[in-house]
Amino acid sequence: MQDGFDSLGNWNSSDQTPCGCLVHLTFLDLSDNGLVGGIPNEIGKCTSLERIYLNNNKFTGQIPSEVGKLSNLTSLNLCNNRIGGPIPEEIGNLSSLVEFVVYTNNITGSIPHSFGNLKNLVTFRAGQNAISGSLPAEIGEYMVLWGNQVSGVIPKELGNCSRLETIALYQNNLVGPLPPEIGNLKSLRKLYIYRNGLNGTIPREIGNLSLAAEVDFSEIRRIPPYICQCSSLILLNLEYNDLNGNTPSGVLSCRSLVQLCLVGNMLTGSFPSQLCNLPNLSAIGLNQNKFTGPIPSEIGNCQKLQRLHISDNYFTSELPKEIGYLSQLVTFNTSSNLLTGWIPPEIVNCTMLQRLDLSRNRFIGALPDELGTLSFSGFQKIISLETYQQH
Repeated sequence: MQDGFDSLGNWNSSDQTPCGCLVHLTFLDLSDNGLVGGIPNEIGKCTSLERIYLNNNKFTGQIPSEVGKLSNLTSLNLCNNRIGGPIPEEIGNLSSLVEFVVYTNNITGSIPHSFGNLKNLVTFRAGQNAISGSLPAEIGEYMVLWGNQVSGVIPKELGNCSRLETIALYQNNLVGPLPPEIGNLKSLRKLYIYRNGLNGTIPREIGNLSLAAEVDFSEIRRIPPYICQCSSLILLNLEYNDLNGNTPSGVLSCRSLVQLCLVGNMLTGSFPSQLCNLPNLSAIGLNQNKFTGPIPSEIGNCQKLQRLHISDNYFTSELPKEIGYLSQLVTFNTSSNLLTGWIPPEIVNCTMLQRLDLSRNRFIGALPDELGTLSFSGFQKIISLETYQQH
């Protein structure tokens, strides 16, 4: 090890604040060390620091305001510690900051207004804290604040954050409607806002999010027909929305959709066979609704289906033999329905099957002998047939 700048030339071994000697230090990584105590205020003397990684330790105390003196800092990662108190206002002085990561701590208070000064900020991850107050009107590309106590409305100014790619605000105390300005976020790819107190209708402008791939609107309660104008949408979660009536028409036209979750609503009518026209659909969750009637033979058209969960409904009649066409099916749960008749032997053609639950129905006859051949690699032998009725 060489001291090319002679920074330690005048070092006093009794000095407990060596940061004053490290004025040329640019990279500090002490992550995953089990360090305890507070972050020393003297870190502000390491004025050349560009990256600080103190994550995955046991630091306590607060983020020292002296961090705001590190004008060259681009990355500050303090996640997975026990840091409390508010985010200091001085953080807004870090004009070069690109990444600020403080999730899984005990941080309290509101996000400082000075955050609006961080014009280069790309990533802000502060989930699983006790942050309160309102949302900042300006942020970078990744706003991750889930699992806090953030309240108030989602500001319309958020629509000016043209670089935003991810918004994760679930499990907070946000209220009011989703602002139509959200449709201005042309770079947005992931939007998670469930488990808040949001209300109103999803704005029509949401259809402008042409790059959106994952959208979770659960608990919004009103689903407009233009929801699937997002041409890149692959995941749509509408669970626990108190939706009633037939399956929302807009959902049935999502040609790019891969995963659909409609769990825990009050949807009625027959199985939405139009879903089987979606060429990429691999997961359907319709459990805990009020669907009735038979499972249509068109289910066999869902050639890429891997997960089919339709439990806790009122489906009747026999399972269609076309179930056997689902060669990629991994999990199939049709428990707690009113299905009758024989279990079709064609189910053995589902050669990828690992979990099968047929419990609490009204099937008759013996189990198909062919089920005994499901010994292929990966089958977990989890065949639940509780209250299976043989006559």
